[in-house]
Amino acid sequence: MNKLYLNTSIKRKRIKKRFGQQNHYLITTLVALDSFEKLEITKSEKFSTSWNPKDIPSSVKRSIKYILDSALVFIIDSLDAYLIEINKKPFLIQDSKLKNDIDGSHRSVYEKFISSYDNMKSEDNREFSIISSIVALGIQWRNNITHYGAHNEFDNILCKNFDNEENEKYICENFCGLKVKEMLNNFNAGNSPTFKEVTSIIRAVHKFIEMLDIYLISKLDVNKYFYEITDIYFERGRWTQFNNLSDSRKKGIIVNLLEQNGFSAHDVNGQFIEITEDLINRINKRYSDI
Repeated sequence: MNKLYLNTSIKRKRIKKRFGQQNHYLITTLVALDSFEKLEITKSEKFSTSWNPKDIPSSVKRSIKYILDSALVFIIDSLDAYLIEINKKPFLIQDSKLKNDIDGSHRSVYEKFISSYDNMKSEDNREFSIISSIVALGIQWRNNITHYGAHNEFDNILCKNFDNEENEKYICENFCGLKVKEMLNNFNAGNSPTFKEVTSIIRAVHKFIEMLDIYLISKLDVNKYFYEITDIYFERGRWTQFNNLSDSRKKGIIVNLLEQNGFSAHDVNGQFIEITEDLINRINKRYSDI
């Protein structure tokens, strides 16, 4: 195995591992609440707290609202986590303008998102524009829910991606019958999102991360990225031990290090590192003064 390929970044894999089952968890919770409303369920003795709702249907309705709001907050936080991680060493973002824009956005997930969207929208990808608009709406909806007194509006330019019969049809067919005009009306009225709207935003966020990840990898100087990985590895005081190994053992460590950072033997995007004797020599030369 002399070539290892980067198809999906470790940063996306970590986000997917942490947040990838969110729709499943959301559905499981709502099914439980639905059963609770229909059945006469009492508190288990293992819960050492008082609980005696006077109006069970009302409690269930308000709990569903809370869960849907929380799910929206959680998925936007997952997007924020990815946008933060791709701007940490090893840098998946290598475009200086995009990096500066994201650095300048500070804590605003919306500004980080818009910087990423603007960097990629020139690809003229209709699906990407639609997905991005759903994500943008989700971010503003989350901001209105979590920030007291917030009245964020949906960007008119992104909103135009919905104002098209073909795009409405695409959204309906690919997001379980989602009616985009009803979603916009719900947002503009200051309501909480419905179950279908939340699950659609969750799906759109994961798709946006996937598309952005593929895009950034396609633009990546993979050798620069590789040396940022090895920089981190040797900054932890591992150079002396590594330097005393045979070339074959060094190769094994490099393979393990690449695999830990998302590389694999499977080729999809064509970005690869070839583990050769020359690569080992370049590593030896680069870190010999440590």
